Amino acid sequence: MDEDSTKNSGMSYDGAHADPMTASTSSNSSRHAPVQHLTLDAKAPEDSRYLVEMRCRMSDDKGKGMWEHIQQAYKERYGRKTKENLQMQLIRSVQSYAVWPEAEDQALKAAVEEYERRRYQEIRKIMKEKGGRRVWDWNDGSIAKRLVQMGVDEIDDRDPVKRTRRKRKSTRAA
Repeated sequence: MDEDSTKNSGMSYDGAHADPMTASTSSNSSRHAPVQHLTLDAKAPEDSRYLVEMRCRMSDDKGKGMWEHIQQAYKERYGRKTKENLQMQLIRSVQSYAVWPEAEDQALKAAVEEYERRRYQEIRKIMKEKGGRRVWDWNDGSIAKRLVQMGVDEIDDRDPVKRTRRKRKSTRAA
């Protein structure tokens, strides 16, 4: 198998290629497609792969001593780590090596688009809660324009639908 084909393909703990679209038997599928198990990029360390596999296997056992079981299984294979260390390793492994299925990417993009459509409506509501909108019942366009004037947002020439976008915070020390 060539390097490019393994680069983004997930592999299960035992080294076999895992299908990122493999459905679990979770009962949370009434409104959505069946829950799918997470796969990691082939570059993920073996112990991280094992940890993710254990966590996925025990996802229905949340609140039932799941981490104690994971901790014991991990200890038998790789040595002792605290529950907190294993949880942090899991978070970092997922952030570094998770293979996002196309359906997840599409859902994320749709959520961002929906959030952007609602953004100024939410800002208006919160502004009122904070004591604003007493001088005028500012509309979405007024708020968008004022945020640009204040330097919080900037004009987005690439997207005429959104019109503005939030400025990115500078990573340089001022």
